[in-house]
Amino acid sequence: MADVFVSYKREDVARVRKLVAALRGSGLDVWWDEDIPASAPWEATIEKALADAKAVIVCWSPASVASENVRSEARVAREDKRLIQIFVEPCSTPLFFGERQGVDLSSWRGRADDPRIAGIVQCVREITGEPVAHADRPKRRRFHFKSLAATAAA
Repeated sequence: MADVFVSYKREDVARVRKLVAALRGSGLDVWWDEDIPASAPWEATIEKALADAKAVIVCWSPASVASENVRSEARVAREDKRLIQIFVEPCSTPLFFGERQGVDLSSWRGRADDPRIAGIVQCVREITGEPVAHADRPKRRRFHFKSLAATAAA
């Protein structure tokens, strides 16, 4: 069972690959669709990995917001209280996701020592019930992004 399932749209693979590497480098067991063996049934494999993961990171971008698959995976994660929202490009979240905080990685260049990565790891550990050592806790920072309401008002 993976610690984290990563949901994203294929157009964002370059950015998401860096995120997966940083999370794995932080000691998390990360599953994403590049882990699907060549002969495996794609849809069934994804459904099982999504159900088995302890936490789900959804990587929002204009492309993923438009994706029914990403939105479906996000709904499952939200209902199960396993959702962590990441913004790999500036965008507005789909309806009913804007009320949740997310981490803005739209300007992130892939550095694993970025405090936002430590914050994501901490969030995963909290969702999975793993203790977070005091030394591992990142400094408290709030990352702001435009919510659906703020974007509509602009």
